[in-house]
Amino acid sequence: MARRAILSILFLVFVGCGKDGEPRKTSPAAGSPRLVSLDPATGQGGAENFTLTVSHSSGVREIKTVRLLINEDVDGRNACYVFFTPSDRLLALAGDEGAGATNAEIGADKVIENKQCRVNCKTSSATEAGSTLTLTVSLAFRPSFAGPRRLFGYLDDNSGATTNFQNLGSWTVVP
Repeated sequence: MARRAILSILFLVFVGCGKDGEPRKTSPAAGSPRLVSLDPATGQGGAENFTLTVSHSSGVREIKTVRLLINEDVDGRNACYVFFTPSDRLLALAGDEGAGATNAEIGADKVIENKQCRVNCKTSSATEAGSTLTLTVSLAFRPSFAGPRRLFGYLDDNSGATTNFQNLGSWTVVP
């Protein structure tokens, strides 16, 4: 299981990022995955529980990866870039250069971190209901990450269809 999880995360990081660690922008297939909402979508603070709701017309089991990217632009470098794989129930946080990742099972008594943020896996959660997945990510930002940021969501499925990165809101990180 551990080997599968590590390979899964490595796959996400390398397939999900283009050159120089930038998240890949791909075209959506005929529309099954959908980003529904992000709450809160705007605000400010040094810590927050962000709830990203996504859906798939064929059911949650078709969702491969849910991503929340917090940065000035769609760029995984020097970002708070969180991945969730429902099949393994793993949360991952990309490294500072947008490559490599630290991961843990959602609900585990573990904090994963980079220079921009910390993810508390124990207080994060994922719930499924029919075609909807609700992911709550408990984040604390580092003071060095202060300033205005945009909130991007991304969803892909097992067939390769994606939502592309979508700007879902804005957040001002305050120390």
